[in-house]
Amino acid sequence: MATPVQSSFDPRLAPLRVASEPWKAGLESQRTVLDQVCLVPDEATFYEALQSWTDSHYFPILIDDVNYTLKFLQAFRPARIVRFPRRAAVADRWQSAEKAANSPGKFTAPGLVIARKDSPTLPGLAALARGHSQRLASITTEKDFTHTLSPDELLVFLNEVDAKVKQFLPRYDQLGDSCDFLTLAGDLPYRYQGAKGPMAIDDKVGRARTDDERWAFSGRIMGDARQSVYIAMCSLFLRPSNALAFNSYPDESLPWSAYSLQPAANHLRLTLPTKQQVGSPGGSIQGWHSAFDPENRFGLIFINTKGSPRIFDLLGGSAHAYDVMPSVPTAVCIIHSFSAAEPWNTETIAGRWLAQGAFLYHGSMDEPFLNSFRFPALTAELLQSGIPFSAALRPLRNEPFGEPWKLVLLGDPLYTLQSSLRAPSRSTDFGATASWVKYQRTPLDRVADNDSAKLGWALATTLANFASDAPKSQDSILPTLLAIKRANLAPAARAVLNSLLLEVAYREQKLSQVKLSYVGIPANERTPAHDRLALAAHLVSYSRAYAEQRFDAAASAWGDLVRIGKDAEFKRMITQRTGNLADATKSIVTWTSTLKRARPAARDIETVSVIDAELDRLAQQAR
Repeated sequence: MATPVQSSFDPRLAPLRVASEPWKAGLESQRTVLDQVCLVPDEATFYEALQSWTDSHYFPILIDDVNYTLKFLQAFRPARIVRFPRRAAVADRWQSAEKAANSPGKFTAPGLVIARKDSPTLPGLAALARGHSQRLASITTEKDFTHTLSPDELLVFLNEVDAKVKQFLPRYDQLGDSCDFLTLAGDLPYRYQGAKGPMAIDDKVGRARTDDERWAFSGRIMGDARQSVYIAMCSLFLRPSNALAFNSYPDESLPWSAYSLQPAANHLRLTLPTKQQVGSPGGSIQGWHSAFDPENRFGLIFINTKGSPRIFDLLGGSAHAYDVMPSVPTAVCIIHSFSAAEPWNTETIAGRWLAQGAFLYHGSMDEPFLNSFRFPALTAELLQSGIPFSAALRPLRNEPFGEPWKLVLLGDPLYTLQSSLRAPSRSTDFGATASWVKYQRTPLDRVADNDSAKLGWALATTLANFASDAPKSQDSILPTLLAIKRANLAPAARAVLNSLLLEVAYREQKLSQVKLSYVGIPANERTPAHDRLALAAHLVSYSRAYAEQRFDAAASAWGDLVRIGKDAEFKRMITQRTGNLADATKSIVTWTSTLKRARPAARDIETVSVIDAELDRLAQQAR
């Protein structure tokens, strides 16, 4: 097998260096960013608003969603937040997406955006196509991401992709030509059966049929309409302002020491404030939560761990996908086996990161072997030079594991660090959009004395508080939200209240209020986002108690976590974690009593089994 590449000047990377020169010119947007964020109510209106982008200017657009909107506004901090003034009539989704995506200007970025006509990710794909001046093209495959393609089915799929690329971009079969990047819809087939087990279709497309030489790098956009648009807007308009290197590998022994994140952190520090978490306790579960509670605050993250789709091993113990906390918009590069096996499943590591706020994720969809990943130092060096993530992370044919393999990029394949590009200017010359309705802060005493009006005020005020000119000292809107009676609101307004109440309480770190408000939401109105915030609130309480060795508080939080956590493996892990704390703090008697009280109230056989196993351990320990 070939030896690993350790420097961007290695002769084997010459094709990448040559191809990247035109990329840097083509990917540097010539548009001016208007200093505003536009909110729209639905997918059809999104396509209408997207057509406001021109060859000279563009601006972020988001489909209404409290969670994604607040995350994006927190990172972007626009001069103003506006509402697109019309709701479009229901139209053919594909025709609307295609019209919005394929702008009348010149197609400049070297690649193609590919989807089925009924893909849920169409809005995000249309935005990326228009934002990168690429074409949005359709294929007709009936297979989706749940299918593992046979060799014959794989060939049919690849032929259809290649034919579509050739239709629009005849010069496509070499790096450095008119198609070096393929952006795939998340619902397209994800894996195929190869000689070495499940393989990533994303690493098979964009290769020559004869020798698997790479001619394009791919990325995949996940989620529904709202999430795909969030991913697209983060990719087009945000760049990380800081980074974290989290290393749970023992640096002193091979092969782990070869993947130390220290050299990568040194490269990143050239342009980004970069923090390291390494060793004990930095790379332990305590170190994980000290870095990421109550939310991840880093825009770029390198992580080294070992494990499975749901579990990642840290120094001195293991963590679960549930330990992935709410996050600012972030790009995650993780060296780990199986983490992207089911990226649509929020109970898995990749799925959790994407649901919690990540807009780009690089990982493996099966067992990849450690040396299939490029050394982090090389990846960081390539990123610093302006190479897009998909090309900086994926090996070429003459590198170890450079053949079609198991690594995937979930996100925009053209996404780059800002360090090597011209920082996009922002303009307040809003032109035709100047008349659009602007969200503003107004005194509460000017609002009509009814619950619908107060909710509208609370939402508008929350949004306006993220504008760049908002005062730094702001009164909490939480008391107003708590005073609103849910029964007085229409169903759509209740949904807004539920989400806004949990988001505001969590952002203010009123953890008890998050828990109470969640319980107050009728079960049939709770969304997955609500579930994640409630679990995060309990987990923050638990982790703080654990770190401070306060056993009683940790045991109380344990009871809540095993009650609301749905995954049996998580229940086993958090119970084991609490048992270790009981041992360390000599709280065995209290822990035994807690377990015995919890057992009759357990609602499922998995929880009973976990409790019984821990009671058995304690009994054996007492002998």
